[in-house]
Amino acid sequence: MSKVHYLLKLLVSVIVAVSFISAGTLEFAGAAEATSGKVAAYRGVEHDWGYINIKGGNLQHTFSMYNSGEDNLLLKGGFTSCGCTKLSITLPDGSKSPEFGMSLLNNWIGLVKPGESFKITIDYDPLAHGLKDLGPVERRAYLITSAPHDDRLSNRMQVVRNGTVTTFRVSGVVVSEEEFKKTGMKNRYKKEMGDFSFRDIEYDFGVLKQSQGITRYGFPFIYRGAKPITITGTPTSCGCTRASISKERFNPGDEGILTAEFDPNLHKEPVGKFFKTISILTDIPQKERVEVRIWAEIDEDLGHDAYKQKEHKD
Repeated sequence: MSKVHYLLKLLVSVIVAVSFISAGTLEFAGAAEATSGKVAAYRGVEHDWGYINIKGGNLQHTFSMYNSGEDNLLLKGGFTSCGCTKLSITLPDGSKSPEFGMSLLNNWIGLVKPGESFKITIDYDPLAHGLKDLGPVERRAYLITSAPHDDRLSNRMQVVRNGTVTTFRVSGVVVSEEEFKKTGMKNRYKKEMGDFSFRDIEYDFGVLKQSQGITRYGFPFIYRGAKPITITGTPTSCGCTRASISKERFNPGDEGILTAEFDPNLHKEPVGKFFKTISILTDIPQKERVEVRIWAEIDEDLGHDAYKQKEHKD
């Protein structure tokens, strides 16, 4: 083959490849895998709501994710298994994607750098199919990314031709409003410690900017002890974290909120994801420690020298 013929053949091949890519018909996930970041989850990709009040309004659950690879990760939108379910994405800088439903058509792209965290929020409407749609329910939401296929969180799917798919599952049992009143209280507070039952015992703030000021989160709970009780303290594991409680005296069955406050600019924190603990002390000894956790990661946008407390230099 002459040099001219070879160059002509190469040129034709390039033109054909570009045409396929422009038409969106070329499977290029394999080619992108060599330089893409990877999808990882802090605490899984499945969530069970338990009993769901069909008239209780939309439910949401947020999954905390991060890029565990050494290259940038592209988030290319997503889709869901049913019209009653939506997926949205929160990027490391706090910006949000549009909501994605059953349609695969979208032109949104987000970028997550190595080590950065992002969030996937699933929104489910239990009343979308009418009052008679009761019983067990499972819905799936799919995130499309540039991550390589790994047989775990990132997998190929025939209908997706420009990346791999991470599957999120939410489930529960949809019941009537009357039935939920009987079962709902048990369902809401199912994480038990001592005489306290919490809705959640951990919360992930994700990536916090050093400059954004005090950040708060409330942990709802119910006191299930047999006698009235007094809260004597809410100590934390670090000076950057403070806590308060909605009231000091609780009778059996009373509900309350333990509020955690975190200052991302008090002092330098560990690199990457870390946690702080908040405890509840009572005048009646508990059979086990009553403790919740907050998670965070710091974006040092102000710089190392801006922290209120400086590191000791010996």
